[in-house]
Amino acid sequence: MLDRLRHPLVAVAAALLLTLPFVVLFVTHGYHLDPTPTPEDPSTDITPAMAVLVGGLAILGEAFLLAWGAETAEKDVPTAFAIAVLAVLAVAPEYAVDAL
Repeated sequence: MLDRLRHPLVAVAAALLLTLPFVVLFVTHGYHLDPTPTPEDPSTDITPAMAVLVGGLAILGEAFLLAWGAETAEKDVPTAFAIAVLAVLAVAPEYAVDAL
């Protein structure tokens, strides 16, 4: 039984499952932190603690997936190119924020 849990695809599935709550929260609530819920729909707000927990787990899962993707890419393309692409993907959100 434990041998099946050591399969590499189990780790990839676990990392994907870490990102799934963020996607669900984003789709259902729009990831809005609304301090004043409306009387018609009081469930539109999420607590800041929930936002931090779900966002942190999603970032952790995404980091594992990016690292595994870079290691896998090193087998098909030169190592320097794979690391350069990983570096660009890692800093792209910062550049997007600076552009705005």
